Amino acid sequence: MENASEIIALFAQRAKHIGAITPEFDLKINDNLKSLLLNEIKADFAWLWHEKIITPELLDDCFTQDELSEAGIFVKGTHDTGLAKIITCGNAIVKSFIPESSICYNDSKVISLGGIHRAYDNSTVELLEEGVIYAFNQATAITQKGESVIFQHDQSNVVAHKKTVVIRSNGGK
Repeated sequence: MENASEIIALFAQRAKHIGAITPEFDLKINDNLKSLLLNEIKADFAWLWHEKIITPELLDDCFTQDELSEAGIFVKGTHDTGLAKIITCGNAIVKSFIPESSICYNDSKVISLGGIHRAYDNSTVELLEEGVIYAFNQATAITQKGESVIFQHDQSNVVAHKKTVVIRSNGGK
């Protein structure tokens, strides 16, 4: 889908289906610029994902890989990035050389020098240096070296370097 109006209409229809349209949201979706829509998606990604308004397939259908990459959203393929904040979903693999932050969903993977990362679903975050990982659901957190902290929740998995502190809650393995 290349036409911004069609994309916005699709997102609006999905949001209306769950009763999420408010007057403020109506104003935002009436803007026909794809880049603004992508900024809104990135700002509210967790909620949109949780409510199943967006999926990797929908993002891939509505936006080009370049448009998604510029917004810091990766849904498929392997990427190297210098962006400070990224979101991954689908089966994307992203190597981030600026240790800042990422949020990972589905079966995606982030390999980073450090920073603060959140992993959900079946995603994986691998820290090459030091940092913090929050691992939820069936996610996997891996540390290679340096002093790191992993907050392990639900049924997440941990492969930790000896200088890693692992804090478990709610049944982490």
